[in-house]
Amino acid sequence: MRASGSALLRGVALWWVVACGVGSAQAQMTPLWHYEGQVTGPNWRSVAIGASGSQVVSNPDGGSGAVALLSGSHLGASSPLIWADNTSASARAGWVRAAADTDAYASLYFEAVAGSSTLFAPKLTLWRSSSPVATWTKSYAAATAYSAGMLSGLHMARDGSRTLAWWYDAAQSKTYVVGYDIAGTLLFAVSMQTPAAPHASAADDRGRRLLLALPLYTIVLDGTTGALTQTLQGWYNPTSALVVDGPGDTAVIGNAVGGVNVYRAGTALYASAFAIPGVANLLPRNAALSADGSTLAVAFRSSANTNESFVRIYALGATGATQLHEYALVGVGAYTTIITDMAASRTGDVIVASTSGDQEHLLPSLLVFRRVGAGFATEATTLPGTAYDVDLSADGRILAVASSTVHFAVSTSSAYVDAYDLGGDLSVRGIPHAGSSVVVEQKAPAGLPCVLLVSDTLAPLPMNYGSMGTLLLQTPIRLAVATADGGGVAHFEFALPAAPSWYGHTYYTQGMALIQRRLTERAVPITVVP
Repeated sequence: MRASGSALLRGVALWWVVACGVGSAQAQMTPLWHYEGQVTGPNWRSVAIGASGSQVVSNPDGGSGAVALLSGSHLGASSPLIWADNTSASARAGWVRAAADTDAYASLYFEAVAGSSTLFAPKLTLWRSSSPVATWTKSYAAATAYSAGMLSGLHMARDGSRTLAWWYDAAQSKTYVVGYDIAGTLLFAVSMQTPAAPHASAADDRGRRLLLALPLYTIVLDGTTGALTQTLQGWYNPTSALVVDGPGDTAVIGNAVGGVNVYRAGTALYASAFAIPGVANLLPRNAALSADGSTLAVAFRSSANTNESFVRIYALGATGATQLHEYALVGVGAYTTIITDMAASRTGDVIVASTSGDQEHLLPSLLVFRRVGAGFATEATTLPGTAYDVDLSADGRILAVASSTVHFAVSTSSAYVDAYDLGGDLSVRGIPHAGSSVVVEQKAPAGLPCVLLVSDTLAPLPMNYGSMGTLLLQTPIRLAVATADGGGVAHFEFALPAAPSWYGHTYYTQGMALIQRRLTERAVPITVVP
């Protein structure tokens, strides 16, 4: 924590405002900003949300650099780009992942080797939103990769303490895996002969376990030493539907006959818990799992109809699964319809999926599933082309998506990154540049007085006050008072400190209605950027 008590108040100017008329209440799925970047090569980008939802980063495929910080707040502006690394114009498609609870994020990308169409030199970098310069960079020997970005993977611990990366060398039939701590100290570097490239990977919140799904089996590596701890061999080969829960206690692996295998960890190793039966002609392609391992979403692709895909959501029990929801996608035209990526909030109450769309642009590109009672409701949005990668903030509030201008079946050199507000009773407008101001907005009945609370940290054990709600902040300070306007929104202007020593610091805010005292359900982080 950077400051507390009166020290925090010295960093932030106090503003007492009443219904200043900035903006209005947010809809359930509100576009926040749109960023278009020209890229070279395949139309592929990775996107990640970090710092408890307060930053969005992307990994362009050449041209725009190796990594870009696109937003430093929940609600961006018309020009969300804060900075981009332009030192790697020859960078090819890779991955970017962000720590959920800090301002650290990592990028794995590939430098093209001059004169070769298949050799790429892997590079791994760690960044912080407080600086446009990488904290550290690691470079490796060139590997043969015919599709550079798709033969690799990247994972980051929730607190940023550990970064795990892997890539595949097609010429050597080897998979390379490395692990680093937050300071860039090498934890391990291993290589292993594998029958082919891993087609999926997953890691727990702490980076203690790394799972790689290979064509014939799934391996489990120790995230501290890189040692092979277990090989999971089911009756049928694994698919790319691979995911683990937050603690790493539950692992879910799709299989080649359409089913899904659920494994649970005992004292150290995984053991088969149960299988969700397969469905004829369906192949599990992607999956998302809540942090507690209780809610699972699986994307299936039809082998009988290339235009058909399904999303099924399950409640996982001790010995079996109950299907809660199903959504079918049936495209029109010659282009293949697939679900490209999935993500879930920590509670599993919000699940998102991205799709390729279809040739006739009739299918949605983004699907949002929200828990309603014992089931889920679906919302959909259509983008111009294929959505390749999505990420969702831990609270299920902010959605980021990387997409192209056209369907993936058509070559293009233009890519988009978009951010959406999926709804909530507290939000922030503006990019929190040091020395500037942002506006915190709280939904409340018109005319109701509200107070804004602020802290340097979230409460490790949130305090529930019954009908008043749950206090999510650790020892908060009362910062400002405002009255909800006719549109049902109270506006608080939050002035940020200008000193460079505050770069990268995150404030956490929560609102409270003063009549019939009621805390907001969400706490919103605000990370100071230069």
